Amino acid sequence: ERGCRYYFFIGSPANYQILFDFLDSMKRKYIGFDFNQAPRRIIPDRPQAYINYCQIIQQDGLKNIKIAVTDSYFENHIIPRVPDNQKELFRKYLFAVPAIKYTLNNSYTHYFQLGKEIMEKALSNFPDLDAIAFATDYHVFGAAEYLKQHNKEGKIRLFGMRDAVASQFTSIPLTTTRFDVEYGAQEMIKNINIDGNLEILIPGKIIQYPLSYD
Repeated sequence: ERGCRYYFFIGSPANYQILFDFLDSMKRKYIGFDFNQAPRRIIPDRPQAYINYCQIIQQDGLKNIKIAVTDSYFENHIIPRVPDNQKELFRKYLFAVPAIKYTLNNSYTHYFQLGKEIMEKALSNFPDLDAIAFATDYHVFGAAEYLKQHNKEGKIRLFGMRDAVASQFTSIPLTTTRFDVEYGAQEMIKNINIDGNLEILIPGKIIQYPLSYD
């Protein structure tokens, strides 16, 4: 009764449903940051970023596009944001991958290895692949390493997500999306006392590496 009355969950807490039900029963306020399962959440607008990627690729005249995300994420978060007359077209872009599980080792290394594995499978299934979008920039680093090892460097356009700090130092041609985390933090504080379910999307900004200073 004398403890904390406001809770901020960053990412995906274990046993989240039990935690949320308990906080609701205790009439405590909470918000999840970057956590799709939280009934009250502030999240980066990744679905719109993937839609933006597809539009960029289409404008550049490329045809064979794949988005490497889970089937459930694609259907529940991306497809609802796509205009009805484009939904079937977008479903052809899905390259379904398994959900990323909790790992005890370095998660960045884990994502790097997943990027290599996904890139290998994508090229095996789609030899004429033009472009592929991943869940993080670290997946892209792994995918780029696979392409380099197989003399395909620069032949596939790579799209990441979240604009990792390391991206500007890799010299890998990469399109990613930067989200304003400070804006998200301000919205968490501003909305902590609002009742009921909540969803606030953090808009993204397209970033192209290597950076152009023209």
